[in-house]
Amino acid sequence: MAQTLAYLRPLFHEEQDFRGSRAVYFLTGAFGLVTLSIVGLMLALRVIIWPVLAVLAFATAVIGGLMIASKMATVVDAAGVHVRYFPFLRKTFALAEIEAAVARTYDPMEYGGWGVRGFPGRYGWAYIVRGNRGVEIEFADGNRLMLGSQRADDLARAIEEAKRGGV
Repeated sequence: MAQTLAYLRPLFHEEQDFRGSRAVYFLTGAFGLVTLSIVGLMLALRVIIWPVLAVLAFATAVIGGLMIASKMATVVDAAGVHVRYFPFLRKTFALAEIEAAVARTYDPMEYGGWGVRGFPGRYGWAYIVRGNRGVEIEFADGNRLMLGSQRADDLARAIEEAKRGGV
């Protein structure tokens, strides 16, 4: 059996998805209310507009499919912090660019909710799947990124260890 070289071993690996998260319940409730309101209006007016119902059904299927299929994987290794938020993005942040990484509790609404969000001038970017814990990463250029994690303390430690060359 071949041994993995130390510099190729990840210090941290985590995968998260939306299943069972508050975002799923929120979106389901919001779509349910909109759909019920539109159907109720159509019934009250005694007019069924099939294209509207088709668009609602299509939008529900697409958003539901994205919620089920999307997941975020975070890996820390000697090359940096790798984030893959399928199907939206794939990024690597070099360790040399990272000034600080601090685990903290946050409110997802600071960033506009769950998902790939951000207000670059105010809070920075956020990649959030679930919960209210994450690692705030500050970069050398002054930009910030909130990286949601169910194991925020472990993630922050792994980033600091990788920066020290402990991979």
